Amino acid sequence: MAQESDPAPTTPVSEMQASAMQASAMQASSPLAQALEWGRERFNARYEHHTKALRRPVDPKEFSIHLMENMGTLVDAVAAHDPSSVNRVVEELFEISLELMSAGYVGLHSRYRLPEMVFRQLLPATAPFMAQNPRLVAGSLINAALAMESEPSARPEEWVERMKMAATVAKTPKGLLDAGIALSWHCGMAHFRSGALELARTMPVDLALHIFHREGAANRNELMERLSTKWTPGEEDDHTVKKTRKPVAVIGGFTGFGGPFGAPPTVYQDQDSLAARDDIADFIIFADRFGAVVKRREPAEPQSGVVKPDKETVRFVKSVFPNAVGGPQTKSWAWDGTTLAITLKVSHKVFLFSLRRP
Repeated sequence: MAQESDPAPTTPVSEMQASAMQASAMQASSPLAQALEWGRERFNARYEHHTKALRRPVDPKEFSIHLMENMGTLVDAVAAHDPSSVNRVVEELFEISLELMSAGYVGLHSRYRLPEMVFRQLLPATAPFMAQNPRLVAGSLINAALAMESEPSARPEEWVERMKMAATVAKTPKGLLDAGIALSWHCGMAHFRSGALELARTMPVDLALHIFHREGAANRNELMERLSTKWTPGEEDDHTVKKTRKPVAVIGGFTGFGGPFGAPPTVYQDQDSLAARDDIADFIIFADRFGAVVKRREPAEPQSGVVKPDKETVRFVKSVFPNAVGGPQTKSWAWDGTTLAITLKVSHKVFLFSLRRP
C-alpha cells in the first residue's frame, strides 16, 4: 500500500515572512518594510544559514517582532537623514539582530533590557552616524549597554539619556563612541576612569564640556581639575565626624548570591591601587564618586606590588577610624591615599570610605 507523503514543513523563513507581513500591514510603505522587501532573498538566506549553524535557533515569529518593534523608528530616522543608506543599515542591523537574538540578548524571553532600549531610544538619535558606519556604531553601543547592565554600580538608563544628548554635539562616529566610553565612567563604570580622563583631555573641547556639563566647568583645564577629584569636594577633608562617617560605597558579596567572593576577602594596597583576594582569586578595586567596581584578575606575584602601611599611615588611619586598625570585627584594611577599604571577618563585602591625608 502506498504511503502518504508528509506535508512539506513550513520553513522558518516563510513563517518569518508571514509574521512580518501581518505585523507591517499598516506600514507596507515604511522604509523598513521597503528595505526588507529589497533584500528579501538575501535576508532569508542569511536567516536560514544562521539558524542552521546555531545550536539555539532563532524563532522566526519572535525575530519578526523584534524587526518591526525595535528597528522601525531607527530606520525612519536614517531614512530622514540619508535615504540612500537605508538598505545598508537594515542589512547590517539584520545580521546584528540575528547574533543578539541567538545569544538571548533580545527577544520576548530575554532577561536583558538595555539592548532593546538602545535600539528604540539611542540608535534613532544617532542616525547620522548609523548612516556612515552602522555595524561599528550599533555594535559598539549595544556592547557598551550590555556591559553596563551586568555591572551593579552602573546606571545604564542615565547613560542612554546622556548619549542621546552627546549625539547632538559629536561630529564623527569616533567622537560619539569616545563620548560613550567617557560617559560610561561618569555613569558608574569606575574601571574606565583612566581611559575616560584621557578622552576628556583629548576629545574636542565642545564635546567634552557638553557631556560633562554637570561638572560646571567653563574650559578644559577647569574640567580636568574637577574630573580628577576622586570624591565629592569637601568629603575627603572631613576627618572630624568619626562615629557617624558612612561608607561612600559597599562592593563585593558572596558568590552564592552573585557576588565575586567565595570567602570574606582581605584587602591590600597593590602599588597605587586597592586590591582584594579571597581563598581562590585576586581582584582589583576601582572606586570614585561616580561608582565602585571590583574586577577579577590574574593573581599578582607574591609581594610583587604590595605596599605595607608604615607607622605614620597606621596612626593616621586609626585616628580617623579607630575600629579599622585592630578592631575586633575587622579582618583587613588598606588605604591608597584617597580611599580606605575595610573588610570584616563575617562579611563578603568591602566597605569603602573617602579619606585623604590633610
